[in-house]
Amino acid sequence: MTSAPGRDFVLALAAVVGLTAPFVALSSCGAKREASAEVAMIDRPAAPEIVAWISVPMDPAARYRALSVERKDNGLVEINTLREVADRRRYTSHLVDCRRELIATARDAATEETFNTQTPGLGTMAPWLPGTPGEKIARYACAIAGG
Repeated sequence: MTSAPGRDFVLALAAVVGLTAPFVALSSCGAKREASAEVAMIDRPAAPEIVAWISVPMDPAARYRALSVERKDNGLVEINTLREVADRRRYTSHLVDCRRELIATARDAATEETFNTQTPGLGTMAPWLPGTPGEKIARYACAIAGG
């Protein structure tokens, strides 16, 4: 007689095999598929979207959201954030030097439309100050970008 944990494992394995077998059989039956853009779009996994809240205890009234993180050719990491306080929003783009722990503001706007039309600048690189929103944003960007 099989013990309860062993029996549960066998039942779980049987369920997985039972659920996946029809798909394996259908995909390996040898039927040819016409190549199409629609199939390619469905089969290709989507890139993960980076939209996360960043904790900034020094600024408890505000919420900071990372909208995108991208490593640039020059080694810097660009992070676009949204800062929300009550009914006000602010869109900001920062450039981060993870190795030297420096950060600069590249763009800043009150609306998404204005933000998207601005040309990013380099800004002035400054050291991360412990506990500040800039330091928390920079650490998040470096963690995401592997940097």
